[in-house]
Amino acid sequence: RNLTLLNLAALSSGRALIRIVETPNGPNTEVDLAMAVSELVGQAYLFDAKNPAAAVEASVMNAAGQEMNPTPEPKKNDARACVTPDPRRSFTLETIGRAGIAGTQGPRLTLGGGIGIQRLFTKNLFMGGGLQLIAGPFEDRDAQQIENLSLAPYLGGGILRPFGRISMGGGLFISLPWQQTTITLPTTGTHLYRDWNMRVAIRFIIQIPLGRSLALSLSPDVGLWLNQKRYFAISSNRDIVRNPRLDVGLIIALVLNN
Repeated sequence: RNLTLLNLAALSSGRALIRIVETPNGPNTEVDLAMAVSELVGQAYLFDAKNPAAAVEASVMNAAGQEMNPTPEPKKNDARACVTPDPRRSFTLETIGRAGIAGTQGPRLTLGGGIGIQRLFTKNLFMGGGLQLIAGPFEDRDAQQIENLSLAPYLGGGILRPFGRISMGGGLFISLPWQQTTITLPTTGTHLYRDWNMRVAIRFIIQIPLGRSLALSLSPDVGLWLNQKRYFAISSNRDIVRNPRLDVGLIIALVLNN
């Protein structure tokens, strides 16, 4: 027979419409086939779903989701897994000021700076330590000169909790200052003393965020010196200088969370 046969298969969303179109060979063969295909495609469109556009959209979204979320490779091949920062650890750069409030003889004010490290062990509990360099008190009066320098490692811990944008808390800190005191008198010359001491302080902490990984810390404290050093002048039968039994301090620090 002088016929042209066309096998048409319309596939979409898990359904199939298959038809065989035949038409006699002649000058109108191509037109007849095109019209038959157009009609069958229209039938397939209606046959596919009540909302074919939604089915197509869902199919495209599913394919895009698979492309954007491929099967993850093993962690050993992911270089980022080796450089994850630990937000529970922080470093501090400190400035320190203190003044004696009880037991002081002579100058009262000391100033210094320090560095420290701090780490959260639970959600709110932290421990930390560092090293402080403190100068003073200094005095130059009545032909009498007093100089003091101390290098103080410290260790402590406490609680720090967030309250909105800021964090507040407190803790107990113990420092072991190594002190060098120089006293110059007009009658007996220069006297140099070196010794260790111990200071126990209760500290209140306020941290104010300055950025994603930077904060400002304000920490007033009250300190008790367990060994009150006294330097006595035999000639005048009096204390030349006596470090305080109690003092108050303020630590202003930049905190870098890493």
